[in-house]
Amino acid sequence: MSFFVVDIGGTNLRIAVVDSSGNILKKERFNTPKDFIEIGKIIEESYKNLSKDYSLNEVIGISVAGAVFKDEIWLPNISEEKFPLMSFLYEKLRIPVKILDDRVSGALGEFWRGKGRNKDILLYFIIGKGVGLGIIINGKTLHGKNGVPGSLGWIPIGRRNYFSSKVGTLESQISGPSILREYNRISGRNLEKTEKVFELFAREDKYAIEVISKVGKILGKTLSSLLNIFDPDIIILSGSIGLKWETFKPFASPFLNLYLSPIIKNNFEITTSDLREDAQILGVAYNLLEK
Repeated sequence: MSFFVVDIGGTNLRIAVVDSSGNILKKERFNTPKDFIEIGKIIEESYKNLSKDYSLNEVIGISVAGAVFKDEIWLPNISEEKFPLMSFLYEKLRIPVKILDDRVSGALGEFWRGKGRNKDILLYFIIGKGVGLGIIINGKTLHGKNGVPGSLGWIPIGRRNYFSSKVGTLESQISGPSILREYNRISGRNLEKTEKVFELFAREDKYAIEVISKVGKILGKTLSSLLNIFDPDIIILSGSIGLKWETFKPFASPFLNLYLSPIIKNNFEITTSDLREDAQILGVAYNLLEK
């Protein structure tokens, strides 16, 4: 028996077939439509097609880059409106649907098949278009009263940023879009992709160095706070920005040394995900397996 798994990100929609041992047997990638009905159609058609070639468990598992409510999902990169994806798919396929947000699914994937195996306290810190934290304590994910623990992107930090009337939030300081906007602001250029900022950093562009060093300092303060609060066995960084930890590390390390409890200072682990985008896929499969 295999599991049909969907990962709906802000940019890509991935569909996979995963067996009970965590092997990904099939994976397909689509551009994420900016319309929920189109997303639903892709999932429906893929399930029907893949069920011809695989013995699929009669349940759909989904990870979303947003928030999950009782019957609705909220994906801010797609729409400010909520959408009843569970009932939409059930009406089409007549099978149950289980949905997790990407912080939880990523943490579960690392716990099952990644660097988080056999860890009592695991923090999965995802930094990409958005910022979030998946939390596992003693093998259980932390869900919270409203289902959104680990919403680090909303934490107020620093002065008001140049793109919001609010006090600067963590997401507005360290996410991919914020890095790109800040570089364009101080350089007067009009780059279109965040990756270009990192390429310029490698070529010692002074504006890229300024932006990356600033983000590294904020990241160091954030990580020291997480270490002091949770004293975790491991923090696993993921997402398009989080996976660049080695670039930020020289700028973050002085702040880790400055702000960490002396008890923790010489005994902590911060690393990057080896599973990368597969963490969410495997986490959803693990959730279905455990149910």
